[in-house]
Amino acid sequence: MMDKINWKKWTPKLGELLLALATPFLMFLQVELLEENQLYNIREPFYFINYLWYALILGLLLLALRRLRYALMTAGVISYVIGLANHYVLEFRGIPILPWDFKSFGTAMDVAGNYDYSFDSYTWAVTLVTACYLLLVHFSVSKDRIEVKSKKYVAIFSTYLVFAGAVWYLHSNFGLLGMHNWTVFAWNQKIQYQCCGVAASFMENLRFMDVGKPADYDPEKIRQLALEYAGEQQEKEDIGATKKPNIIAIMDESFADISMIKDLGEDAEYMPFFDNLTENTIRGNLNVSAFGGNTCNTEFEFLTSLSMAFLPSGSVPYQQYVDRDLSSLCRILKKQGYSATAIHPCKASNWNRDKVYPYLGFDEFISENDFSPENTSYLRGYMSDQADFDQLIEEYEKRRVEGPAFLFNVTMQNHGGYDGGTQMYINLIRETDKELKRLIEYFEEQPEPILLLFFGDHQPNLQDGTYDGINEETDMSVYRNKYLVPFVIWANYDIEESTVGDTSPGFLAPLLLQTAGLSMPPYYHLLLDNRKDVPAISINGHMDAASVWIDPRENGKDEITALYEQLQYNKLFDKKNYVAEMFEFMQKNLALKY
Repeated sequence: MMDKINWKKWTPKLGELLLALATPFLMFLQVELLEENQLYNIREPFYFINYLWYALILGLLLLALRRLRYALMTAGVISYVIGLANHYVLEFRGIPILPWDFKSFGTAMDVAGNYDYSFDSYTWAVTLVTACYLLLVHFSVSKDRIEVKSKKYVAIFSTYLVFAGAVWYLHSNFGLLGMHNWTVFAWNQKIQYQCCGVAASFMENLRFMDVGKPADYDPEKIRQLALEYAGEQQEKEDIGATKKPNIIAIMDESFADISMIKDLGEDAEYMPFFDNLTENTIRGNLNVSAFGGNTCNTEFEFLTSLSMAFLPSGSVPYQQYVDRDLSSLCRILKKQGYSATAIHPCKASNWNRDKVYPYLGFDEFISENDFSPENTSYLRGYMSDQADFDQLIEEYEKRRVEGPAFLFNVTMQNHGGYDGGTQMYINLIRETDKELKRLIEYFEEQPEPILLLFFGDHQPNLQDGTYDGINEETDMSVYRNKYLVPFVIWANYDIEESTVGDTSPGFLAPLLLQTAGLSMPPYYHLLLDNRKDVPAISINGHMDAASVWIDPRENGKDEITALYEQLQYNKLFDKKNYVAEMFEFMQKNLALKY
């Protein structure tokens, strides 16, 4: 019977079939190699699940285009583009592409022009392989349309949907099937992508769009805890301030002391004014949950006193979770007679701020389009801190006559990338330091009381070898240094000077209100009371009372961090059982003078 087979006819078809079966694996290789992932890092079961996800993409293209040649070529181009995008996202911010990044597309495009997109050995190699693949497909695969009757097409499409459902079931039940447990790597997206593959990890993150209840979560316990702290709140309000200070918070883009990362030699003291600002100050270091990007996450922690530690790694709360009115520093101050203004010298829509700020209680948002014409000088295409601080002064002078003002300013001058490497970054921070000196000198002369908080959002992602050797395998005592930024609270009147050491953005608002002598809700009192036992908390773990950094992968959560997680879930997610009396406060004894 073998002599009756027309091999001349079927050999090309067999070749096309083999090429079609190999294409999902090629797509997998393109994306993984562009991530500079060593393939031996990927656990064996995940080769299979990644292959299936890429096969689904190819199948969908084949159903849509009905030409094998075009489907194969389009699949190759799509995976190349995805891999290239992931390559640069990982290089610039240290975290791979995540599902919610697509909500940040506009923000990313605004700053994309300041980065270096030169090819390295990985990108050149994958580009060459992709080009060869496209040529092979073009010359060896038929471009004829695959003719299928409507009824048969419906049957094929239905089969495809069943197959897609089966792939998702397999993916979702890896642990149940004894293949692997996804949650092993959920704390760090970079490691998860390296061990599980880009496609599988991306799809797994779709399940993190919603956050589940913490263990032992009970809103009634939170309500009882709120009652316990209510008495403490009232007692401290009774001995509060007699005059409300204007409160100004400046989160300065990429403001950090990188001398703790590398020896800068003669450049070590590149922020002399900030370093020597000690009179009437409270100083310390923040353990932030962002590096090289995701500014809005540090902002979120500061304004809400919540923590990224209890959200899926790579989350962006401004785009995922803040979708309604939320208790915040802003709202607490407004209940005490403050006006509330946010200032940011870039597009209002960046990081969804134009929608989030009203949810947090801001009365007004001054974005780049609202800046006065005389306050529009730029450095490297970003609004300078000189122009930014001039606008801040202008907004302050408008509002001080009306009563106490809260102004929250997020700057842009020091944003990445840094074509000149470390030296360019240092020069930018020197400019910030000069402008901070000028700003402080201005506020020193004001008759009204001023309380000013100045802090960085994250360290810069310098691509000149500064952070080489500091990765997830580094000892945590060294690794967490790349997540430290300094802060200072300064007053133009006498306050008790102190150095608080390590803390976190979520503790800043209670510390700020305590310094101002203003009223606070029970939640803030709870944070201050427990800070002696857990001084700092971030995505990298938490610090204990002995200043030892606790890695959650090895030690799990202690009683206090478990409580914080439950409180955060109640405030951010449990709309039905939200305990308002924990996060908000009764307006008593607020007859303070301005």
